[in-house]
Amino acid sequence: MFSFKLEQTGVNDKFRMVVPIYLEMADGKIGFMGRARLTGNNSVEQKVPLKGWKIAPKRALINYNYDVLAGKE
Repeated sequence: MFSFKLEQTGVNDKFRMVVPIYLEMADGKIGFMGRARLTGNNSVEQKVPLKGWKIAPKRALINYNYDVLAGKE
């Protein structure tokens, strides 16, 4: 089971973003896991079963391919 919480801040309440989530495997390979949808200044928390993944993930990566709009903090 993979649990995560993402938070979006500093945006208009109607701003919507689809955030891709990747997993880094123990062998160093990166795989696409799915997407989280965020609206406004909000957060999303989910638990996702990892059915079909043959190698246990080492960590999750957000914005791995710089494929979302982001600001530096």
